[in-house]
Amino acid sequence: MKTIQNRIREAINDSAATEEQGAFFEKALRETAAIAQERANRALFVYLLFVTSWFLIRNAAVSAVQFIGLKFDDTDIIVLALSPMAAFSYYRYTCFAALAELNHVAVRSLYVEVMKPFSSRGLTELLIPPSFIHIENTLANIENTGFFSEATNAWGILVLLIMHLGPAVPLVWMIYSIMSSPVVSIGWSVAAGAIAALVLVRTWMVIIQMMRAV
Repeated sequence: MKTIQNRIREAINDSAATEEQGAFFEKALRETAAIAQERANRALFVYLLFVTSWFLIRNAAVSAVQFIGLKFDDTDIIVLALSPMAAFSYYRYTCFAALAELNHVAVRSLYVEVMKPFSSRGLTELLIPPSFIHIENTLANIENTGFFSEATNAWGILVLLIMHLGPAVPLVWMIYSIMSSPVVSIGWSVAAGAIAALVLVRTWMVIIQMMRAV
């Protein structure tokens, strides 16, 4: 599988490529990355809302739920529904975050290819769209070698794993809980848990595909 950087290099070296196309592509990448990051943040908020609601209801901290003017006293149904809903929200968050990351990598690769005198000195790192992950990468690349570079790289990888895999921890517990201690009925609990688990597996596949691409 070709990485984003290899694909960018091939496109730059293509005789049909023009400066105007490159400028348009760079602008579009930045705009798409910003939109994807905003939607990722929203999806993460919804996911955390679903997870928090599930734990409150499951632990009997909430005995009734009111939604669009309707009051639900049978919270078991809500617990059952929240598991696949949370899984889908986690999937949406991961997809948008992965797209934002791929676009950021593409922007970085584009700068590396068209600004070689600057990229060879680590200066193009300063042009990457700002986020704390990219700031960490920038510091690591500017350091180039040594303790600070290795420590920053390790920290960046750790934070990236926490961001993408951390939210899965409560979701795995939710799936295990409803399947080991069924609510409503065994059939419905297994179905809800299976749907959530299937979405979770696909989400992890998205993370793996993203890492393969960069």
